[in-house]
Amino acid sequence: MEMTTGLFILLGGVVLGGLLTWLILQGRLHLSKMAYAEKLIAEKYIPKDAYNTLQEQTDILRADYNETKQELRQTELSLAQKDLALQHAEEQFLRQEQEAANLRKQALQEFELVANKLLSEKTQQFTLTNRHQMEAILTPFKEKIGDFKKDLDQKFLQETDERISMREELKHLRNLNLQLSNDANNLAKALKGDNKLQGNWGEIQLERILENTGLQKEIHFSTQFSAQADNGKIQRPDFIIHLPENKHLIIDSKVSLKDFDRFFNEDRPDLRKQHLKAHIKSIRQHIKDLSAKEYQSLQSLQAPDYVILFVPIEPAFAIAVQEDPNILTDALEQNIVLVTTSTLSATLRTVSYL
Repeated sequence: MEMTTGLFILLGGVVLGGLLTWLILQGRLHLSKMAYAEKLIAEKYIPKDAYNTLQEQTDILRADYNETKQELRQTELSLAQKDLALQHAEEQFLRQEQEAANLRKQALQEFELVANKLLSEKTQQFTLTNRHQMEAILTPFKEKIGDFKKDLDQKFLQETDERISMREELKHLRNLNLQLSNDANNLAKALKGDNKLQGNWGEIQLERILENTGLQKEIHFSTQFSAQADNGKIQRPDFIIHLPENKHLIIDSKVSLKDFDRFFNEDRPDLRKQHLKAHIKSIRQHIKDLSAKEYQSLQSLQAPDYVILFVPIEPAFAIAVQEDPNILTDALEQNIVLVTTSTLSATLRTVSYL
């Protein structure tokens, strides 16, 4: 606002100065005319009266000129004073503007300091409050996680012990199976010509497996058990497994090596095929004969409605199942379950949980 007022004053001074300059120039022009008139009078070109009149006008103009000149000086002095005042006002305005800028900057800095301090205090307060709230929420969760971890560690240790025990047991069973397979292979040639000897050897292998699984003879199982059938005949199953609650499981061992040995040692495809068919036929005949005895119906036994047929020579069993997959289901339909050295232990464990 002060700057605008100063500009108007300066503009008025300029206009007034121009006007005064014009008046001075007009006065000087008039004086020049008067001097020229006096020359004309002296040379008798104009009358005296006209000259006097012109002289009076000249005096008036000279007085006006002097007055105007004095006013011009006063105006110039006033303008100089106003210009100086305007300069001082401009300087003061600049100082005030700089001071205002400094004050704004200082106020902004102070505001930033206060805002940062307030933000820091609120942040710390929020962080502290938030931490307390989070601790209140997480503490029970941490306790539950700790309990869960403790239970998990205990279960892991328990399962680790069980896995170690199972691994040892499986290792023992693998060694047992390997031993039995080796025994079977070593005795195959000696047994293949004598059916009675083959039967005795199969029973020996079965008894060894039962003992290696932790069963004790005459406590957990019996051999050559005699019982009367419904038709009055005396039946003698190879093995009777004594289960809890006075229940029983009947196992019979059958060995058929003659045709399998011929198949194994024959190089000619057509003869191998014949021997393999004869081998499968022999196993099926064992299934039929054992099913006809109906050991599960013996009066003094509480046995399931099936009998287990143990085949000690695993390769002989495997090749028969491979060639004739229906042999397993056909056996089940006749209440016979076929097992070998590798599956007998698992079968016994399964039955023990029934």
